[in-house]
Amino acid sequence: TTRFYSLSNGRFGHPAQNRAISLREGATLQTFPTDYVFKASNVADISRIIGNAVPPELARRIGKAVLEATAENKAKHFAVGLFDGL
Repeated sequence: TTRFYSLSNGRFGHPAQNRAISLREGATLQTFPTDYVFKASNVADISRIIGNAVPPELARRIGKAVLEATAENKAKHFAVGLFDGL
């Protein structure tokens, strides 16, 4: 959701304060590192980046699972090929 930072859009309110969540809070919810610097010049562009992003932690976990599955698959094929014809 790209306009999460505005309550007028019916988006996300802060759970303890009477305000919308900030861009940094939205980025934190999306699992961006707290020191990540967004390369954009205005609020609308930054909110679009955050709102449209695949959460970095989700991407990391998917990538790790793919690498592990690929390594396991290669190991199985290598083991089968190594003993073929014996």
